[in-house]
Amino acid sequence: MNLDEIWKIFFQHLHTSSHILQYEQKNFAGIPFLYIDAGVTTTKKEIDEAILASSIRAASHQKVTWRTSFVRNDGSRYVYQHRFIVPLQKMFCCGNSCTDCVRYERT
Repeated sequence: MNLDEIWKIFFQHLHTSSHILQYEQKNFAGIPFLYIDAGVTTTKKEIDEAILASSIRAASHQKVTWRTSFVRNDGSRYVYQHRFIVPLQKMFCCGNSCTDCVRYERT
């Protein structure tokens, strides 16, 4: 699965959140930012939970992780830096008995 599909699943799940009215993704210098418009009574914690739940859903059964950091808010508009991170494939054994060790790969 590529990152576009993961983002698609993330946004589909984020769209179902009752706390988020509207969202938009913008890239600046290759870094994705989420602009989220929430209800007036919605708290930052509720938005954090919605982003976390959507990220878990998008990354389930995938070898990706994510990193989210709050940037700022202006009234009910919140800005987050959110990115999915795909691990690099290992090229050699480091000796730490990793679960994805190249020694255990089947060819």
